[in-house]
Amino acid sequence: MPNDCDVSIELESSSVLFSFWALPENTNIDNIMDNDCINGVIGEGISAANIPGTGWVGSLQEITYESGYWIKTNAPFSFSFDLLGSTARISDLDGKKKKVEYGFNQSMKQAFYFVVSADLDDQSLEERVDWIGAFNGDVCIGSWPWVGAYTTVPAMGDDGNSWSEGYIQTGTVPTFRIYDGSAGQSFDAEASEDIPWANNGMYTLDNLSGFSAISYAIDLHFGANLSSFYALPDDVSVENIMSTVEDGIIGVIGEGVAANYLGD
Repeated sequence: MPNDCDVSIELESSSVLFSFWALPENTNIDNIMDNDCINGVIGEGISAANIPGTGWVGSLQEITYESGYWIKTNAPFSFSFDLLGSTARISDLDGKKKKVEYGFNQSMKQAFYFVVSADLDDQSLEERVDWIGAFNGDVCIGSWPWVGAYTTVPAMGDDGNSWSEGYIQTGTVPTFRIYDGSAGQSFDAEASEDIPWANNGMYTLDNLSGFSAISYAIDLHFGANLSSFYALPDDVSVENIMSTVEDGIIGVIGEGVAANYLGD
């Protein structure tokens, strides 16, 4: 193949599956996808979005020969580039460690959530140390290390194969967790938007807030009180839950069970 030649690609509106038989020396997505008609590009477990006024953001930073890409466009167009040799680079995230529960399998169905900002107990996450995981119930369907604004979290869907069993279905809203890499602990997180999952979707979450502790108060009146708990500590024994108010509690009655406080 000659060192200097042109590649011209015709793309239709909507989503097009495409792979590259040749690439220029600069394989950065900013260079390859330098066109305002391209909204986003989806690879295998990674993606990038073209944000107006910002440019390309996301986990997909380099285009490679071996991979296929879904290119999302807003209008039919063609683009071309000159070939001045070719190269491929390996992501600098290779070899980064994460908690085992944040592992997942690649599915033939996937979507991506671009997280603009994230915090844990109002403290900013530490780049390339803390992780964000997407979950369907207790099943991890995708994860990515925090790398700053527009960190791209993949979310795998159930494609009917055994390795994607329990993965998310169309119309379901995923939940998120934050893994504190310094403490080695995982915490629930609340997303600023509840966006249902769909295959090849690319969504933006303005904020993701994790929390390591919750405190709340329940007002009890004299006599009988009907109460329920929306959050509980790890120790759910009646001695622990009622310890702060035991002097004023005579007993607790549940469904077919009861406890009576007899004092010291």
